[in-house]
Amino acid sequence: MSSDMKFVGAIVVVAVLAIVGFVIFGKNAKTSDPAAQVEAAALTDAGQQVRPDSYKKGIENGKVIVVEWGDYQCPACQAADTEVTQIVSDFADRITFVFRHFPLPNHKFSQLTATAVEAAGAQGKYWEMHAKLYGNQEEWSTASTSKAVELFVGYAKDLGIDTEKFRADLVGRVYNDKIARDLADAAAIGVSKTPTFFVNSVEVGLDGLRTAIEEGLK
Repeated sequence: MSSDMKFVGAIVVVAVLAIVGFVIFGKNAKTSDPAAQVEAAALTDAGQQVRPDSYKKGIENGKVIVVEWGDYQCPACQAADTEVTQIVSDFADRITFVFRHFPLPNHKFSQLTATAVEAAGAQGKYWEMHAKLYGNQEEWSTASTSKAVELFVGYAKDLGIDTEKFRADLVGRVYNDKIARDLADAAAIGVSKTPTFFVNSVEVGLDGLRTAIEEGLK
């Protein structure tokens, strides 16, 4: 990696940590609520690839666990999604695939889209919204915030989701803590770009993803 790329990566990590601090500690600094303090303290175990509430594809506890750290507004993530989806489908009966949030600070809707997919997941449509967001990235990524919200609610309606609850969760940013935890985990293991892939906790590139899975299954 060039010195320029390392510098850019360092900037991203610093920005991510700032976002985590703002979302979690900034909020908790205004309260003495014990639950909020426990929530903040939970970040001391940061660095986990998979959390108990992480959404999974494939089998529950595969011999091979593939983790993608991504951002729904990232063009490279969107471009990679077709290949990733195909690979996961090809090994669906033998691996576990997990998507973790790494919303980049320079993407206007990175946090909002992460919230949208979590809100859909709460109603059993996580992966369906995941596909909707990547499939329609060009439509919502250039929209105003109010228009983007309406587009996301429209996607939810298409998926048969309770749109009133979805909108409330989306606008209320009720999954900020979970997203911040993903960011903390990512920062702890050195993630600095999207998409980033791990196969059994070893980082691999998209071009080596299929081979790494095949090797892990031997």
